[in-house]
This record gives sequence, structure tokens and C-alpha cells, in this order.
Amino acid sequence: MNRVLTGALVPLLLMASACTSSMPEPEPTRAAGSREPVLVFRIGQTLHVSDGDGNVKELVTMDSDPEQVLWSPDGARLAWASTREGESGSTVYVVDTATGAVRSYPCPCRGLAFLGDDLATVSADGTGLILISAQGDTSRVAFRKPITTRNTAEGAAMFARVVAGGRDQVAVKVPLDVYKTGIRAQSTLMSVDRAGTVTEMLHNQKGAAVWEALGSPAGDRIAWLDMPSSGACWHSQRIVDLGYANAKPTDPAMPTDEPFHRAHLPDQQTVLSYSWAGAGVVQTFGPVGAECQVMYPFRLVSYYREGGTWTHLATGLLGIAFGADGRTARLEPAAAEGPIESPNDTRRYTGRLVLSVPGADDRMLAENVEFFAFTPAQAAAAQVMPASTPPTPTAEPAGTDERGTPLSGPLYDLVREVWTAADSGDAAALLALCTSCDAATRTWLAKDGGAKVQRLLTSHPRRMADSLTYPGLAVEVCADTSGSGATAANAQTCTPEQLEDVVTLGIEPEVDLDYPTYGYRQPATESLLFRLDGGIPVWAGRA
Repeated sequence: MNRVLTGALVPLLLMASACTSSMPEPEPTRAAGSREPVLVFRIGQTLHVSDGDGNVKELVTMDSDPEQVLWSPDGARLAWASTREGESGSTVYVVDTATGAVRSYPCPCRGLAFLGDDLATVSADGTGLILISAQGDTSRVAFRKPITTRNTAEGAAMFARVVAGGRDQVAVKVPLDVYKTGIRAQSTLMSVDRAGTVTEMLHNQKGAAVWEALGSPAGDRIAWLDMPSSGACWHSQRIVDLGYANAKPTDPAMPTDEPFHRAHLPDQQTVLSYSWAGAGVVQTFGPVGAECQVMYPFRLVSYYREGGTWTHLATGLLGIAFGADGRTARLEPAAAEGPIESPNDTRRYTGRLVLSVPGADDRMLAENVEFFAFTPAQAAAAQVMPASTPPTPTAEPAGTDERGTPLSGPLYDLVREVWTAADSGDAAALLALCTSCDAATRTWLAKDGGAKVQRLLTSHPRRMADSLTYPGLAVEVCADTSGSGATAANAQTCTPEQLEDVVTLGIEPEVDLDYPTYGYRQPATESLLFRLDGGIPVWAGRA
């Protein structure tokens, strides 16, 4: 859920003394009997914390919208960098989660992360780290060798950024030269310890598309959001993890199980949230969103990955995280049906944050939550709960049309009669129901027609006053987009039922790179038409 800081760069050094914050400091009071915070979440520019039982306290309102909020390793502090509009520099804020007291420090903040108990950022000249201790003291650690390599871009040290923290070192990304890699927006990763020792983490000349990263609760690994530069609507994001002591990234292929298949994320997907849980990473994937792909809840899939093994956790969530003692935090869309919208197509989504604790009722902590994270101690002791295996659904004709409206009436009664004949394997009965079919359709039915008919009848039809066509996509193309971006055919947005049919029937996309999305159409030769003929329902063959 965290995002990379983009504070403007100004000459350094940091002031050695802490500044008094101008931010409002909330009352450092707690509900009677409550315990220390285990979870932080953000609504707009306000941070809240919750204890292990779901008792919530408003902590602080920030003066701008930060892209990253960090827990200290002991869970006693939260830190973030903020850049106010019109200012050239940025400021680091640190809030005590017990008292609500806030301290601030001027900082150009080329990234921010915890190095042990200290906050770390890269100096303005790219030659060292600036550390801020828990007591507010600042110090500079010079790099023992240049942080650049023969493959980094000219002047790359000036654009180096801390992207993730650790127990004994931090990870710093350094931009690579596009003319040497042949790929845009690539970086290499360096680890730097508090003595200034620089160690190359990636030995691949082409580097990685590191967008942001999180340190593991044990402080020995990082996980980063890899986001290759491939156009606004055509990127495919994923999470890669890497140990500080092992320079071999873990980057397996995406899941191939049924939940991921049903989510229909064919070539593009975005990472909606990720967090550490023990030695693995919890990840939630979804469509690209905005005007690129329509964001339906069934297309949101959450997984836990440790090494190369994927475990499905949930479908329909904007994010999920795990804590100690069986705690689970879930970010649920505001509505379970219909497209999920983001304000002004920003691809930032908010929802209801729900905390589950074994032996207690679920507690809805807040609405309009965008970011949430357990403390490192909670994440280290997380107990991951896989999704339960749903029962195998009974095979039957679709009960709704392509708009989700229930089907009934004489035409649908005939559809069910045809289904029964196909299910029985009685070819003669099937052909007897298709008396109005042409010769080509009857020949088509003779070649394993029962299986073909059943498969088509599980799709959702286009319903007209006097006909049903299976699937509706044989009548008109749909586009996997939620915005106003038109496709070549000016198609309407695909409904959930239509996207389900795309998966069930294996419909190939119509690709036009001049438009931001895919279109889907079923060939008429692979369809079924039922119509009223003089008020009598008949199976008329194919559309």
C-alpha cells in the first residue's frame, strides 16, 4: 500500500537539531484498558491507530498527502516525509504512537527508511547517508565507494534514493543508463550499512523496474513493486523480493490457479497492496483501472507468496494483511457489486477497513481508508489464513442475461430442455429439439454437439423481446474499459457477466494498440439462437 516519496531535492546538510512541528498534536489519551497500537491506517491526511482489539484512536493530521508512512522496528514511532506545495525542500515527521507527540526535521529526503532504529535518506550530493536517530540527532555516513557503476546513468548518484530499510542496511536504487540497458526506467539496487559499505544487490546489467519497496519485519529482505515502463494501460506489475545476503531475486511466474484465471488479468495487472507476513509477501492484484480496465470486485485477487509458492487468500478485496494471534485486516470495497471507482481516475482506491480477531466479532474500523499496515512485530508473527475451497458449482445454464437480469419464460424453458438433452448425451433428442436448425448447424451438433451446447449455455445471453442469443458477445463486442476511452468499435463496457463468458469460452481479445483496452467478440459460428416463432419458442440453431 505504500508509495514512493517524490520530495524535491535541495542542497543538504540536515539541521542537527529537531524543529518544533507546526502540525496539530492530538490528545495523547487512550481508551481505558486498551493496549499498544498494532495497526495504522490513513483516511485522507489523517493517521489513525488501532490496538489489537480494534479500539481506534486518531493520531495526527498531516499537512500534505504523503506517499509513504513507515513503522519504526519497535512500533513506537511512525515516520513520513512531506513536501508542501510551492516549497523546494521536504520535511520528515516522526510521531510517537503512544503520546501523539510530533517532531519534524528539514530534509531533501531522497527516499526514507529505517536503518535499525535510525531513519536514513541519501544525501543531496549522493555521496552518503543522512541518519536521524530515535532521539532526533543527525549524522552523516559517507559511502566507502561510489554508489554508481559502469551501467548507471550520468550523474546517477544525484538521483539515488533509499527505497527500503533493514536491520543492518538499507536498499538504495540508482538509475541505469537507458542507452546501455535498452530499457527505460531501470535501476540497480545497492545495500549500504551504517559504516558506509556499499554492496551491489543486483548483478543484472538491465537492472529492475523498482518503483517502491518494503523491508521485511526481520530486516533481512526487501520486496519491491516492479513496474516496467510500457504505457499507461499496458503495464504488468508484480512483487519481487530479495535478501540482503542473497543477490538472487525471487520472481516466479504469476499464479495459474482458478481464482486468478477467473479474475481475467490476461496481460495487464496492477498491484493494489502488498505487505510482509513472516517470511513471505501478501499481495493483491487487480485490473489496471482508470480508463484502461474495468475494476470489478471479482477481479481483485489476494495471495501469499513465500519463495515461489502461491497461496490464494481472498477474492474481492482491495487489500489484506495479517498480524499476530490470528489478526487479519481487510480493506473491502464500499460496494460488492459494480465497478470500483477512484477519484479523478487517480488509481487510488479507498474502502472499509475491517479487523478480524479469533473469538470475537469482526470490527469495522473505518471507511474511506486508503492505506493500512501492521507493526513489524505483528507482521513478523503473522498467521496467514488461506481462502477456503469453495464447493464445486453445479453445472447448469446461466440464470441471468449479460446484464445480470434473471431469465424466465418460455424461451428459457426451452433452453433448459435443450440443456437436459445435451447433458444426457442423447444426440437424437438434441437434434429433435433443433428442427429449425440449418444443415450446417445439425452437422456441427453431430460432432460432439452436446458438450458444445452445454458450454455455450453456461454463458450469458443477449435478451431481446423475442429471442435469446448465447453468448450475448456473439451479437455485439464489449470493451474492457471503465472510462470514456473509445475502442475501434465504440463498444460498451464489458459487464461482469460478459467478462465471465470471456473466461469460460476462452474468447480471444481484439487488439488495437491505438485504443487503451481489449475488445471481445464471440464468432457467430460458435453461438446459439432461441426465438419466438408465432409465439412458439424454437431453437433456431446458431446466430
